[in-house]
Amino acid sequence: MKRLFSYFLFFLIFSCEDKETPLWVEIEDRETIAEINNVRAFIDVEQIGESLDSGFVFRLELMDSPTLQFLHVGDDRMICSFLNEQMMFGSTRTVNCAGIAYYNRYLGNGFKTGNYRMHVNISGQIKKRNAKDIFTGEPFVLESITKIPTCPISFDIKNINSTLENNFWQLQAFLNENGEILSYPTCEDPEIGVFFYDSLVQGFPIDVPEAKTFEILTEVWTRIPQLFNVYSFDGEGKIKISAAFNPSWMPPRPATAQTTNFSNLTVDIKNKYDSLNLILRSSAVIEYSLNQNVLELNNPETKVRARFFNP
Repeated sequence: MKRLFSYFLFFLIFSCEDKETPLWVEIEDRETIAEINNVRAFIDVEQIGESLDSGFVFRLELMDSPTLQFLHVGDDRMICSFLNEQMMFGSTRTVNCAGIAYYNRYLGNGFKTGNYRMHVNISGQIKKRNAKDIFTGEPFVLESITKIPTCPISFDIKNINSTLENNFWQLQAFLNENGEILSYPTCEDPEIGVFFYDSLVQGFPIDVPEAKTFEILTEVWTRIPQLFNVYSFDGEGKIKISAAFNPSWMPPRPATAQTTNFSNLTVDIKNKYDSLNLILRSSAVIEYSLNQNVLELNNPETKVRARFFNP
């Protein structure tokens, strides 16, 4: 009789505990609340632990939701494979890549936020939450993810007479030979552009004493080399790109010092940067037209043409 009472008490205790504390159910096995198809989102992360290696998880912020809405991705293998394709030298991780590959490497420990996060289209199933969930947002089974390669940029034409020099010229689009848009800047680097300075390069130009400096402003970071490009006017509506020599240049110390941040960029960001460099190529004579706050640059040799605007 005493033994039967003990069994009954044991059963009663665990029965009560089960009613008060829901059992954990894997996200994939939970009830489906809704399905989404080809919805725009930012790739974001959430910290749920102390470790950079495993204490970060992916969450997706829906762009077009009327209220701020996050989706928690339980199985990150698809996103890790996606990042391996989209980052310049891969994510190097196939699982648990949210902290090291995305937060630490691409977002710069959270320095990049807002529109600088990666833009994607996603499809999948939104699942039911569990009382034991420690993450924010809705549990989500990701079924597909694709990169949004470019984001359209529009601007207003201003009734002003802009000058080429000492103005930031933001890239609006790359154009074909008929002036039609081929592509826009990548979504993660929307404010890429060029700044032409008006100060002469003192003592540096190899063969062009009237040369001035210019700079491509972008998420791409490169150490200034010993030979760098400068520009000078070469007749009506033309710019000549030349090489200048910096006698004070020293190689980075130590020898392992970073010279670029390419490994922290997406392939799309690097490709747009390379395309601008195909216009502003050394030894090239570039055609330019300036109308109000709109600038067009065309390299006849590489056949790369682009439209810029002064914001």
